[in-house]
Amino acid sequence: MKRILTVQDLSCIGKCSLTVALPIISVLGIEACALPTALLSNHTAFKDFSFFNLSEQAREITKKMSSFEFDGIYAGYLGNIELIDTVCSLVDAHPNSIIFVDPVMGDNGKLYTGFTEEYPEKMRKLCAKANYIAPNITEASFLLNKPIDDVFLAAKELCELGPDVSIITGVISNNKTGAVAYKKSSNEFFEYYHSTIPRLSHGTGDIFASVFFGFRCKYYSINHKKCKAYPYFPEFFRPLF
Repeated sequence: MKRILTVQDLSCIGKCSLTVALPIISVLGIEACALPTALLSNHTAFKDFSFFNLSEQAREITKKMSSFEFDGIYAGYLGNIELIDTVCSLVDAHPNSIIFVDPVMGDNGKLYTGFTEEYPEKMRKLCAKANYIAPNITEASFLLNKPIDDVFLAAKELCELGPDVSIITGVISNNKTGAVAYKKSSNEFFEYYHSTIPRLSHGTGDIFASVFFGFRCKYYSINHKKCKAYPYFPEFFRPLF
């Protein structure tokens, strides 16, 4: 059985982060392992919440993880600069793992509460170690330190940070919402759009990231085009594997 370690926060109430990633990865037939980065009473879309930083505990846990092998490491919401350094060390200790980074740090043109301008700078360091990254359009802008005028060019420039594949989510085109991706090894662009749903649903980015990386880790060691499950792969994902 394949094994994925997902590193992100745990909200006791509200479907996002670990409470989304763990069941999706598990239902794909993969052992889902968790490294919580913070403990929240409920996610931050609620008016009031408690937040407990687990960076010190995470640092100690990763020391014990050096003896375990992971097919994939999936980093989501980290929350502070110290945890970025911890995850970088974790990645360095597992050179055979596929690395996926969802650089959660902002939306709607601004950083989330509690993040400083130094955070995107540090996040570039982690993205440089990844095989795949999936920022939303705001996070892509912070990673590149400039406004996004051409999303295709931005996807390509993100790969210059280090990853082979960058996926920019939350792209709006012709009143539709979707994603644009660039694969450096084949020098190809990909895009997918669907009708925009006029409501805000928290955790959808975590669902996208968990499904994508779950499929990628489950089938990376075989010729997936000959796999019986291939017809069931989400169409947008297929060329990115």
